[in-house]
Formats: sequence, C-alpha cells, structure tokens
Amino acid sequence: MHVLGTSGLKVILTEQDVALGGGSLLDARWSAWREGQCARLAGLATVRCLPRTTVLGAYGHGVFGALETLSPPEAARFDGLRERLRIIRARRVVFATRCARAADRLSRQRPAGRHARGCRASVSEALRSRRGPPPVFFLNSDEAYEAVLALSGAGLECAVIDVRESSLAAERVRALGAEVQLGALVVGLTGARGFAPSGSWM
Repeated sequence: MHVLGTSGLKVILTEQDVALGGGSLLDARWSAWREGQCARLAGLATVRCLPRTTVLGAYGHGVFGALETLSPPEAARFDGLRERLRIIRARRVVFATRCARAADRLSRQRPAGRHARGCRASVSEALRSRRGPPPVFFLNSDEAYEAVLALSGAGLECAVIDVRESSLAAERVRALGAEVQLGALVVGLTGARGFAPSGSWM
C-alpha cells in the first residue's frame, strides 16, 4: 500500500474493523511494525484510510458502494449521524482478504470448523476438550502456524495441511511432533461432526 501511495496514485484503503492491522492486532510482537506502517500511510497525501468501512457492492465501470460507520467524535460533528454511504470510482482494485473464503466454506460445512486465529485465542478451551481426533489445520500463511505452535506447545496433537511447498514455520511445528503436509489441498470432508481425509491429501 505504501508503494502505491508513493507512486503518485490516489489510493483508498477500506477496513471493516475499527483499526488497521488485521491479524497483527492479536499479536503484540507486531505492534511496532503495525504502528510504523500506519504512520507511514497517514503521512501520504495520496492515501486515504477508511476504517469502520465495509464495501457492500461492486457495480459496473469500477463503481463500488462502501458503508462507513462514523467514529463517535465524527458522529457528533454531524448531529448524531451514525453511518455514511460512500460511492467509490476506482481504476484498479486490490482484494486483500487473506484468501479466507475457501476456508470459510469448509468451516460452514462442519460444526468443528473454525479459523486458526480464533483457535489461538482459546488454547485453554482446546485443552479442556481433548476427546476425539486431533485438530487439523488448513493453512496458507506463517501467521496461522501460531495457533498450531500454541496447541502443540501445550501438549495437544495437531496435523497441518499447507497449500505452500515450503515454510520455515512448518519446520518449527514438525519439531514439536505435528504432522505437516506441504503443497497439499483439502479435496473433501467426511464425518458428521469433524474433519477426516477424503481421497488424497494432494
């Protein structure tokens, strides 16, 4: 984003949460990096950051509708107005959604499905419910391995399916005894309440 902003292009960054940073907000180790990046973006006249904003429609000719929830100070300036509908006309669009949609579909198919981010935040819950098969993680980033490291470090057996061919994080969890399949995809799900391999791992 900073590269685009310094190239002279006018850039709009929308974020549905109240603060920029995504998953880095959950890990204090990324605080300094996140604050630095936000400060750099704020210093660019060509970049406009819109937190609390959800893009709710994509229309023809690069037209998008975005609903912005105003912060309390800004709402007070507009006599209590809570939301603002923005019409954005863009020449190019970048979707930075962490490629979670495929995993979302798998999660909805089985009650046991959940995001690695949420799993990392509830290690104690996982330890209280050790019954049944070990959790299987379908990953596409090193950040997601933090959940595997947390559970494996607490003594819970885990298995990992990573779409990438190599990962330093994968070697870390292998050293803790977790099974890791690199360059693999989930091709199907079986079972009424959980995940099980269907067909091949690849």
